[in-house]
Amino acid sequence: PCSMRASRVCAAGLAIAGALPFALRSRVGYLLGSLAGSVPSRERSIAKLQLQRFLHSGRASPAHVFGNLGATFFESLNLMPVLTAPRGVKVRQEALFQEILGSAQPTVALTGHTGNWDLLAAYVVHRGGSLVTVGRRARNPLLHEVLTALRARYGIHTVWRDDPRGGRTLIQSLREGRIVAALIDQDTDVASRASQFFGAPAATPDTLASLAIRTNARVISAFMVRTARGEFEIDVREI
Repeated sequence: PCSMRASRVCAAGLAIAGALPFALRSRVGYLLGSLAGSVPSRERSIAKLQLQRFLHSGRASPAHVFGNLGATFFESLNLMPVLTAPRGVKVRQEALFQEILGSAQPTVALTGHTGNWDLLAAYVVHRGGSLVTVGRRARNPLLHEVLTALRARYGIHTVWRDDPRGGRTLIQSLREGRIVAALIDQDTDVASRASQFFGAPAATPDTLASLAIRTNARVISAFMVRTARGEFEIDVREI
């Protein structure tokens, strides 16, 4: 009962937050994330080491990284203001994007934690794409429930990595000509092989690449970047 009450209160609070103007939510989320990224923690230390090791940048700070996470979460409470805005989302390779959406060939889309990745997935569905995403369950059950509900609201079907039937679901989705998308991380607890990442060896998941070969799927990269307050661009490349 306690857990159910907490879920209802959380859902009500998020619904109220989602009704706020998009720009305001984005700013509040960035501020809260930045504050979290300024507090000493294991995650902050990891982010700082990664920035130094791979970007060699003194300007980029963990606060910016956590700020983007916070902005992304609060923005994703209600993405409709951006999805329906004339200048909300722009695709740099519009012809290729349309061709992918209209093709019956199965597609594996690889992306990362840039811009607002939930908006990227929602935009694909908004434009008529049939999308299945691969994800890892959040450690916090309540947060996992919230994220699942948010993605389902935009028509995004998620296959969780610990689902024993997940592999079969992904193969079936590709055979049906759907887009299977994933946020690729390094050094995770999944089947991987070594590859170069910014000149350093890293264990990189290879399951989706193997599935693409088995199903003769095309492979694309798709990244979203922020260009202005409430405006985003998608960069699509065929691999």
